[in-house]
Amino acid sequence: MNDLTLLLMRQKDLYERSIEAFDELRQTLRHNSSGAGVSAAVHKTEPVLAELGELDEDIGEYLRRCGKKTLYEEIEAQTDAAERETVMRLFDGTAKLQLELKNVIDNVKDLLRRSKLFVDFHLNVASKVQADSTYGPPGATETATQSRKIFDANA
Repeated sequence: MNDLTLLLMRQKDLYERSIEAFDELRQTLRHNSSGAGVSAAVHKTEPVLAELGELDEDIGEYLRRCGKKTLYEEIEAQTDAAERETVMRLFDGTAKLQLELKNVIDNVKDLLRRSKLFVDFHLNVASKVQADSTYGPPGATETATQSRKIFDANA
């Protein structure tokens, strides 16, 4: 197996693991409105993302050594037909996985955006609540404390 085949196999494995990790995060966000388990699910994505960053650097280094700009150019330059066919199958498989990963990540982004809107809504509701006469510093007049809000969204 040549270096290109090994890189593509590694890429395929990392994409599969990334899809699994982000899908777990997506399910956690979808089913736990309280946020329970989100931190653990995010921590599972971090090592895979770090490995993807390393792989990207390795692919860049490989392409510099070969003098090519893209992996597809390098695949087209393969002279051994059998090796080229193997590499092309791996390349197509990783392209499909990359699209699936993009879709999962887009879904996670949308769920996070909705969660932020949910939190913002509750912060806005809380910021509109007025304090009663017992809220305020000692010695303050009742009229001064009545105009104070219980929650300051700017804090």
